[in-house]
Amino acid sequence: MVHVAAAWAARESSNARVEEVHRWMRENAERILDEACTSARSRVGDREISGAVLHGEPAQMLLAEAEDAALLVMGSRGLGGFSGLLLGSVALHVTAHAPCPVVVVRHDAAERPAEEFREVVVGTDGSSEALAAVQFAVTEAAVRGARLRVLRAWTSPFAALPRNRSGGGRHDLSEEERALAESLAGLREAHPDLEIASEVVRGRAASVLTAASSAADLVVVGSRGRSALSGLVLGSVSHALLHHAQCPVAVVRSNPRYPADR
Repeated sequence: MVHVAAAWAARESSNARVEEVHRWMRENAERILDEACTSARSRVGDREISGAVLHGEPAQMLLAEAEDAALLVMGSRGLGGFSGLLLGSVALHVTAHAPCPVVVVRHDAAERPAEEFREVVVGTDGSSEALAAVQFAVTEAAVRGARLRVLRAWTSPFAALPRNRSGGGRHDLSEEERALAESLAGLREAHPDLEIASEVVRGRAASVLTAASSAADLVVVGSRGRSALSGLVLGSVSHALLHHAQCPVAVVRSNPRYPADR
């Protein structure tokens, strides 16, 4: 558990009034951290939980912590977020640059139903990032005892043509479904006890996965898909999900440092 406070709060001042403010900031940071650790301990029993107050710029400090982490979890907006924004600048920056998988929990998560849906959703397009996301989702579903739902969004290249020229596109859809089933065959064999559902859904990936998030405990996506523009650190699909998904979102790179089992 990490709480990042302003760098200046760590410095002692010879001015009594200034030092009083600095001390209040340090004590407040410790209080926030203690409350978070206490809440976590009440939920996970005897698992080891440690905490640290860091001083500096939040995004930079979290990225430094992520260097030795298997997973980084953070809220979508902090206390300093602008009202009306769904995703804060710190969450966006850290998700785009972290070397490990990042899970972002929406600030309105408390408004969701208390019960779990027992489903982890993952989007795939065949890219290396998507394959890493699927492996991550497998681990998460197994840990949770949940069903894994693998979705591939598909838009017919002939969708804009008149019906008599488009040929209906059914053959193309069948090929997509066959390719998805084949890509998951080895996964089903390796995890016979895990319920895996797969589906090719017509529509844009961001819209398909956002809709699926309404009945999921977690949505997993690669940081960039095959269609991402060269040079972009975060793809449009992952970016859209971080803003609009109705459940926590995990963003996974193609070389995640995440244990095979937890």
